[in-house]
Amino acid sequence: MPPSMGTDEQDGDVIGHNVVELFSEVERPALRTRGYSDGCKHRNVEMDAKARTMTCDTCGAPVDAFDWLFRNIGQPWTNMWRHHQAVREDAERLARERKDLKRQVRNLKAQANRWNAKVHGDAVAAARALFAPAELQPPHGYAAAYDGSIAVARGLGASAVARVGGALAANALAGDPFDREQILLLTTELEGHADNVAPALFGGLQVVVRDRQRLTHVGVPLPEGLKAVLLVPELSMPTQKSRKLLPQSLSRADAVHNASRAALLVAALGQGRFDLLDEATKDRLHQPARAKLLPGMYSIFDAAKAAGAHCAYLSGGGSTICALCSDNEQGIADAMLEAASSREVAAETLITAPTERGAEIVETK
Repeated sequence: MPPSMGTDEQDGDVIGHNVVELFSEVERPALRTRGYSDGCKHRNVEMDAKARTMTCDTCGAPVDAFDWLFRNIGQPWTNMWRHHQAVREDAERLARERKDLKRQVRNLKAQANRWNAKVHGDAVAAARALFAPAELQPPHGYAAAYDGSIAVARGLGASAVARVGGALAANALAGDPFDREQILLLTTELEGHADNVAPALFGGLQVVVRDRQRLTHVGVPLPEGLKAVLLVPELSMPTQKSRKLLPQSLSRADAVHNASRAALLVAALGQGRFDLLDEATKDRLHQPARAKLLPGMYSIFDAAKAAGAHCAYLSGGGSTICALCSDNEQGIADAMLEAASSREVAAETLITAPTERGAEIVETK
C-alpha cells in the first residue's frame, strides 16, 4: 500500500520519485544516470517536441528524455510502464509521429498520479477502517507501501485488491483479531459490493448474495486447465462513468435472458462444460451499452473465439476483454490484439489462470 506521496512544490505535481525519497526501503530496479548532474533532480525541464534530449530549467544541464520519463513517472509503480524498454519505445514512437512530447509527458504524469493516489487511498482507508471498530491503534511509526500490477479503471477489480490487501495487512499487524468473514463485511462496505472482494479474499469463483448486512458466498470449483487471456486497452473506463451508460430499466425478456445465463454460467463452470460458456456469457444489460466506449468490442470477441477461445466478454465495467480457453492462449492473445489494432485500440495482452487461493500474507516481521 503506497505511503503518502510527496508533492513537487514548484509545479504541484505528485511524482513517484518523492515517495522513493521518503521511503528508502521501497525496492526499485537500478536506473541509468546518464545526463544527471550532482545535486539536481531535474524535475522541471524544457522539451523540444522533435528532440530526444531536454534541458533542465534549474541547472541548464542536458537531460535524457527516457531517463527523465522513467525516473519521474514510472517509479516505484511500474504498472503503466512495466519495463524501461516500454517507456523508450513509446517515446520513440511519439518522436516518429512528431507528437508534442511535452503534452504527452503531462498526460502520462497525470495518469500515474491518479493511479498512485487511487490505490493509496483504497488500501490505507481499508487499514484504518479495520483498526477503528476494535479501537485498535496502529503500531507506532508504521508505514505502508503498495506495489500493484493491476490496471485501474479497466474492469479488473484493482480497488478491491487494494482494500483487501490493506485490511489483511492491518489485521496481521493487530494480531489477527478478525476472521475473513468479518474482513469480507468490512471490505464490502468500503467497496460497495462483494463481487470482487469475495474472490480476492477466498479465491476462485464466488457466488455472492447480499441481504442488508448479511452476506452469503459460496465457492464454485473451477475446471482444471482453464485459462484467461486478457486484452487490456489503454482506454480507461471508470466505473462511475460506464455505469451511467446502463439502461434504467429492462424488459422482462432481457431480464429473463440475463438471469438464465448467469445460472447457466455457474453450472457450466462447475461441471466443466466449456461448450456452454459462449451461450452463458451472452448479455443484454451492460455490454451493449458499454460497447459505445470501446470500438470493435464485438469484433475482438469474435477474433478470440475464432482462435479457439470458449467465450469472450467484457470484464467488469470494462475496458478489459477476457477470453476463457483451454489451449492456444498465445494464439488467442495475438488474434485479440490484431483485432483491436485494426480498430485503432491500443492495448496489451496478459495470459493468466484462475486460482482457488485467496489473498495471503506472504511475510510478517
